[in-house]
Amino acid sequence: RAHERKPTVAMRMQPGAATLEHEHEGMEEFLILEGELIDDDGTVFGPGDFVSYAGGTHHSRTETGCLIAVFEWRRPGSFDI
Repeated sequence: RAHERKPTVAMRMQPGAATLEHEHEGMEEFLILEGELIDDDGTVFGPGDFVSYAGGTHHSRTETGCLIAVFEWRRPGSFDI
């Protein structure tokens, strides 16, 4: 197995929403389906954009609202410190 997958979910964020402060043990990836997602560095992602975050990164908010597909996974042998 090349990697360990976690559940894939669809997440709808209402206009003005922000994710709660959190860290990921592994990778987190988003496919933007509707609306706009704004990264904490100000980058704006729209429909069709695919975003990949490494473990330990922080992110995101939306002003317009959005629907995203969320994929989380870890490489085999990775562990928490």
